[in-house]
Amino acid sequence: MGSELPSYGAFLVETLVVLAVVCALAWLILRYGVRRAGIGQRGPLKVLARLPLEPRRTLYIVEAPGKMLLIGAGEGTVSTLAELDAAEVAAALAEPEPRRSLLDFWRSRTPRV
Repeated sequence: MGSELPSYGAFLVETLVVLAVVCALAWLILRYGVRRAGIGQRGPLKVLARLPLEPRRTLYIVEAPGKMLLIGAGEGTVSTLAELDAAEVAAALAEPEPRRSLLDFWRSRTPRV
């Protein structure tokens, strides 16, 4: 009886450590690896902004050579909605978004008594 089975606690800790390492590696690859590899950036088109409206409907600001376009996509259709002024888009994208704390979010979601 020289070989003893590891305890349930040791197995649980080992599993959690392996899960944490896998999650950290996935985060690092998605954060740094995909962006540096240029995946998703093909040709002269660039997606500058994305705004999900519903689960299947999204607005995109796309930079094409010499143009800025507002594109709507949803339910199997893609439509050019407007041509935007490049200077106005650049100014809007340069403005930092106001950061909200979790407390502000919670206050906006709970009814006032």
